[in-house]
Amino acid sequence: NKIMRYTISFRNLLNYQLDDVLITDWLPSDQHVSMHNMSSDGVYDQQEHTITWNVGNLPTGGDEEEVWVEVRVLSGIQTPDTLINYCTIGNDIVTTTKYVQTLVKSATPVTQSYFEPNPYIPALGPNVSVAHLNFSHDDSPITQVKICDISGEIVIEDKNLSSNEVIWNGKNGAGDFVANGVYFLIVENQAGEKAIIKIAVLR
Repeated sequence: NKIMRYTISFRNLLNYQLDDVLITDWLPSDQHVSMHNMSSDGVYDQQEHTITWNVGNLPTGGDEEEVWVEVRVLSGIQTPDTLINYCTIGNDIVTTTKYVQTLVKSATPVTQSYFEPNPYIPALGPNVSVAHLNFSHDDSPITQVKICDISGEIVIEDKNLSSNEVIWNGKNGAGDFVANGVYFLIVENQAGEKAIIKIAVLR
C-alpha cells in the first residue's frame, strides 16, 4: 500500500515549435498498482488505465516542464516484482516513448527464488537478467539450467555450470532474441534442490 510518484519532465529540443502536444502515461492494470493522484489537468481513463495531459504548444528551446502521477502499490503484489511504467509525448508529427522499471521488494526477507529484472526488457537493459536463488546449499554447483516457453519447449539449456551465477540475455540457443511472452527458468544444483521461476520478456 505504499505510494510511488512518477515525474515526467519534458522540453522541446527540436528546431521548430510543437503544437497540440499530448502526454499519455500507461499504468498496466495487471501490475498491481492503482492510480492515487496526478498533477493538474490530467485526465484519468479508468478502463484504459491511462492518464493524459494536453500540454498545448511547446516552443523550441522552452523551459523544462513536468507533470506527475502517484500510484498505490497494492498489497496483493508478489514481491519482488518489477513494475513497468511507460509514457508517450508528442503530436501528429513526432512522438517519443519512454519506459521506467521499478523493482518492488517486501520489507520482510525474500524466501523464494526470483529473477531481476522481471519483466525483462532487453532494449532497456541491463544486458543480462540475473536469477537470485534461495537454495539452502548455496555453494552447491549448478548442474542444470533450462529455459522453456509456455508450451514446454526448451529455448536454451546449459549443464554443469562453472559458477553459481545464473544469467540470461533474452536469447535462445541460436543467439536470437526470443519473442514476447512468458518463460520458465528451471535451475537444479548438485544437492538436488530445484527452482522454477516465471519470467516475462517484453521487446
